[in-house]
Amino acid sequence: MTYKSSERSFFEKEREELDKIEQKGAKKALKIYDFGASKLRAEIKKHPAQYFFLFISTFLGSVITSSVALFGFSGTIIAQFTAPKFQARAEPSAIETAPRVVETNKYDHLLLASKLRKNEDDIILIDIRSAEEFKKGHIVTAINVPVYESGMVTKEGDLEVESIMKAFSKLKGEELIVLYGPNSYSSLPGDIAFVLEKAGLKVKALAVGWEEWSHLQKN
Repeated sequence: MTYKSSERSFFEKEREELDKIEQKGAKKALKIYDFGASKLRAEIKKHPAQYFFLFISTFLGSVITSSVALFGFSGTIIAQFTAPKFQARAEPSAIETAPRVVETNKYDHLLLASKLRKNEDDIILIDIRSAEEFKKGHIVTAINVPVYESGMVTKEGDLEVESIMKAFSKLKGEELIVLYGPNSYSSLPGDIAFVLEKAGLKVKALAVGWEEWSHLQKN
C-alpha cells in the first residue's frame, strides 16, 4: 500500500510562480495596449482632419515608392530583352572582286566619231562584248576583249580584279582606253574603267553602246 504526499514539490511551486508572473506580464501588456489604443482613438477624435491627411500622405508615399521601384525593375527587364545586340563586324579580307555599282565619266561618242573620221590614233577602243557579237559588227579600230568569256565577271556579276588586270596589262601607255558594251544601259564598261583607273591607266567608258552607235551611223 502506497501513500501520496500532500506536500508539493519544489519544482511544482516554482512552476506556479512562473505561471503567475507570465499571467501578470500578459495582463500588463494588454493594459498598455488598451491604454495606447484608447489614447490614439481620443486623439483621432480631437483632430480627425490631421490624422486623415497623415494617413493619405503615408498611403500615397508608399504607392509612389512601390510604383517607382516596379517601373525601374520592369524597365531593366524590358531593356534586356528588347535592346539590340551588337556584334563585332569582322574586317573584310583581301578583296578579290569589285561590286558593279560604280559610275565614271563617260567619253562623248560624237568626239569619238570625229577622231575616227580624222584617223587620230590616240585612243585604244575596246569592245567587251562576246566574240560572236563582235564579228557581227563593231566600231572601226575596236579590239575585242570578251570579259564574260574570259572569266573576268563572276556568276554574281562582280568583277574579277586580278583577271581584268591581267587582260589589260599590255595596254599601259599614254593612249586613252575607251570601253563600250552592247548598249548604253550596260554598267560593265564603267565598272571595268573604274578598276583600271585605280591601277593607273587612263580609261573611260563610252557614253553609248554598239546598238546606239550603229543606229547613229545609219542615220
